[in-house]
Amino acid sequence: MTIVSCIIPMYNSSKTIIRALDSIRKQTYQGGVLQIIVIDDGSTDNSIDLVQNFKRTYSTVDITLLKKENGGVSSARNEGLKYAKGNYIAFLDSDDIWLNNKIKLQLDTIIENPNIDLLGSTFDDITLTKVLGRKVGKLIPLKPFGYAIKTQFVTSTVFFKREVYDKIGGLNENMKYSEDMNYWFRAMEFFNCYLLNIPLVVMEHNNNMKYGGGLSNKLWEMEKGELLNIKYIYNNEQINFGQYIFASLFSFLKFIKRWAFRK
Repeated sequence: MTIVSCIIPMYNSSKTIIRALDSIRKQTYQGGVLQIIVIDDGSTDNSIDLVQNFKRTYSTVDITLLKKENGGVSSARNEGLKYAKGNYIAFLDSDDIWLNNKIKLQLDTIIENPNIDLLGSTFDDITLTKVLGRKVGKLIPLKPFGYAIKTQFVTSTVFFKREVYDKIGGLNENMKYSEDMNYWFRAMEFFNCYLLNIPLVVMEHNNNMKYGGGLSNKLWEMEKGELLNIKYIYNNEQINFGQYIFASLFSFLKFIKRWAFRK
């Protein structure tokens, strides 16, 4: 039996968690099991009560609610991964929404293309026409250099075989920013990673980044995380020296642009 484990880290998500859960409940995927794992990362609002009430209301939906002390999104995802029973694993942030056909389309794509181990998608209303100047179609192979230049998917879009987790383990809990980017780079070292060029997730575009230190500080911390990831793939011989210099400079120029137009 095919089981898809859906992992949702949750921290003070009372305004959005039910919407996220409902987007999983309404998936058109049939013929298997959707295991939902919600990891509460020390919330101080009523997020836990809302999830428990959702479980009671939809008693046929397989939901596991885990509680832990606050440790960050990576530790929450890693805790969820420990409880994942699925042949396939998917991440969903508590403030994002899956479109109803997300799991079905991604699973069908992997079944039709068994060489694919990890499959992201575009989001919102984004459909790519070119990547690094080259025209692209429905399926786009993901390589470290291209991904370092242009982040082509977000974490809530990713769907991958369990073998990926069994091989590379969990996320780096020592990284506070760009830790998901690091995880995809690690996956690309051993597995075939692709982008399904169809938007399957609606993102919550909010101002959370402005809190806890200010927007400028957050932008710089994010940039440092991205530069560390680029250095990681260079040290790991996934890109050459010229690509390392180009990707680092390009990343820094993007940071300057974001910083200059911050609000």
